[in-house]
Amino acid sequence: MTNFGRRRKVFERSLIGTWSIVGLIGIGFLLSFFSNGQWFAAAALPASGSFTEPWRLFTYAAVSGPGAFIGTLLVGYWAYVTCPFLEREVKTAGLLAAFLSAVVGTGLMFAVGNLIEQGARPLYGAWPAIVALTVVWCSRSPEMVIRVFFCIPIKLKWLALVLGLGIFFSYGTTSLAVGSLMVLPILAAWLWGLDRLPVPYGRPKFDKARLQKKEDTEFHDFMDKVREKEQDRKEREELKRLLESSLDDDQDA
Repeated sequence: MTNFGRRRKVFERSLIGTWSIVGLIGIGFLLSFFSNGQWFAAAALPASGSFTEPWRLFTYAAVSGPGAFIGTLLVGYWAYVTCPFLEREVKTAGLLAAFLSAVVGTGLMFAVGNLIEQGARPLYGAWPAIVALTVVWCSRSPEMVIRVFFCIPIKLKWLALVLGLGIFFSYGTTSLAVGSLMVLPILAAWLWGLDRLPVPYGRPKFDKARLQKKEDTEFHDFMDKVREKEQDRKEREELKRLLESSLDDDQDA
């Protein structure tokens, strides 16, 4: 069982992507807090007219609600704990690409859902994208049991379900279409973690091919050395046999 939230090094140089996401969450809170609502009005994704200002499909993730210090702290901590698991597998570029895809994908689903049935609340904050990244991690080890915040034991597959339902009910209460569509990026995240999407999980295909070629070369080199050693052993045994035979002949003479 793993403690979800266990202590580790405060800073790891290899986790640039994780710290970038955590930094974005923190900067978004500061901008929202000190702008007296101006940053929220300029960057959040509204329920109506979502496509009229397409940059909001990106900027909404860097927005916090008014007075959401505790919520922002928890989201940042969640990202700090979960993102390293992915970054160590898909590297920094892969993590940031996945985060950006989750942000844009969630924003698009929110906008399309509001075209079908308009909801009442705007979309803001990085939490939906962080949920998608967490679900990727859950799909990699669905049977692993963790303790959320040191006290709640749960398997990762059930954690993914709980998070997905949380997103659905958060936005589906005012618009069933919005809530339903916003679950699709989470489903895509699960399938990506299982490597069931055209976009491969982890190393790109050309990297996998290059790695396989390298492994094949190393294997052939190893086998060549094994064969050389075997040949040397046979030659030594043959020499030993000839030497023993020569000694026997001398004794007989």
